[in-house]
Amino acid sequence: HFPCQKIKYCLKNYIIFAEELKSYGVQEIFVLCTRGELSKCRVPNLLAAYQDHGFIVHHHPIPDGEAPDFAQCSVILNELRSSLEYNRKTLIHCYGGLGRSCLIAACLLLQLFDSVSPQQALDSLRDLRGPGAIQTIKQYNYLHDFREILATHMLTEGLIARSISR
Repeated sequence: HFPCQKIKYCLKNYIIFAEELKSYGVQEIFVLCTRGELSKCRVPNLLAAYQDHGFIVHHHPIPDGEAPDFAQCSVILNELRSSLEYNRKTLIHCYGGLGRSCLIAACLLLQLFDSVSPQQALDSLRDLRGPGAIQTIKQYNYLHDFREILATHMLTEGLIARSISR
């Protein structure tokens, strides 16, 4: 079971939190909070503190309640897949641990497993994080449109690659 169900409470004691994450074997941390949020939460040096504790830190700020644009999501998912390929224990967190982080985790499930539907991904995350996982209509719609957006992106990338190779 994860050490801290509400990341926002852990951030207040982020040194203790970092040590606890180490005890769980976490090696990489994906932080989805904006720098403004980190400052507002009085942890402006959180990213540096994580690095000082030996974590590989990926900072991909997404405003609270929002969804990333597809280019940003693609970068995050590629980095997450790399973490998984190297069997690194990885934490994804935002401020509340329900909206942005659950959205990224759900998109990763959809990308990794063709047999998983958006609703199944959402249900899995709600089983783990509670009924508040995926907090806004924008995030919910993004999750349900993810595969269509991914297919369009792949098609566009394929067309661009072919036109460059000519």
